[in-house]
Amino acid sequence: MRNFAIVGTDASVGKSYIAKLIVNDLKSRGLSVAYFKPIACGTRQDVRELREVCGIDESLELLNPYYYRSSVSTAAAAEVEGKAVNVDEIKAAYAQLSAKYDCVVVEGGEGVNEPLNANGLTAGALMQELGVPSVLIIGNKRGAVNHALMSTKMIENLGGKLLGVIFNTRQDEWDLACVTNRSVFEKCSPGIPVIDELIHGQDTIDIEILLEHIMEDKDFSSVETVLHTPLAGRPLSEVCNEQAHISFEDDDAPAH
Repeated sequence: MRNFAIVGTDASVGKSYIAKLIVNDLKSRGLSVAYFKPIACGTRQDVRELREVCGIDESLELLNPYYYRSSVSTAAAAEVEGKAVNVDEIKAAYAQLSAKYDCVVVEGGEGVNEPLNANGLTAGALMQELGVPSVLIIGNKRGAVNHALMSTKMIENLGGKLLGVIFNTRQDEWDLACVTNRSVFEKCSPGIPVIDELIHGQDTIDIEILLEHIMEDKDFSSVETVLHTPLAGRPLSEVCNEQAHISFEDDDAPAH
């Protein structure tokens, strides 16, 4: 089984929340799982919670080698607190966990291009240093497609492997952007699987598409283009009407 990273298009898109869902699913299949967050800024609460979800007895220092009390970007926190990120230390902790567990779920930073130090290291580049493919979490809101396309391009430019994306809706009610983002993304990036699309408060996740890759160690670059949604290729007006009962036929419809 291969390890993988959970990265986001931005901060607060639900990486830790989705990590919990994935860990629970993997554990239900009889696998031993470790959660690894190389860098945390502001709080370690999610590390503590994921350690409990994993059911492991590892130190916070091993699961989270770099903890900054400053709730700012990593590069800023490192400068303020005088503790620069050392990739070799992160690699050593990751290797220790990898040797002990069936799967290590790595959580990335605030975004693929988040700077981690003054030497050009980014969150995406760190995943490359660890040699893990990524799952991209997309905060499902207005502007999400733009953020998603930029993030997938950054991963590609770094030479990384993207196993798929997960749309995560954090608000209770869906607006037009929430309804249409997935369809637009799939039309723009037809070769990238959508692993799942979550509604607010959802406590399970469908990771069958992800398992195809991490269980069989497939190279995503060789996977044939497949659209994993009944919405792909359909007119957006049809999607809107079916999924959210939104119609463009009244006088108050937005102009094109």
